[in-house]
Amino acid sequence: MVDEGSLRPLSSIQAGREVQLEQFLCNGRVSLRLAELGLNRSTKITVLRSEPGQPLVLLVRESRLALDRRTADQLLVQPLP
Repeated sequence: MVDEGSLRPLSSIQAGREVQLEQFLCNGRVSLRLAELGLNRSTKITVLRSEPGQPLVLLVRESRLALDRRTADQLLVQPLP
């Protein structure tokens, strides 16, 4: 079970950290597109690059994805140890 108090927006995660996607706060169309890209609930994500004002670069299932910060703000993740 996930402690909802420990969930953070993906946009707040530093480069090099691994997280697990837990919740979408975005609308159905956006969440559907993210699912098509492999971002589903419980997906493990490694943040490769996270620089202010720039898109995040993520490693998701052996693929690199760039995600804008506005969308990343709407994805809640659980940091992994």
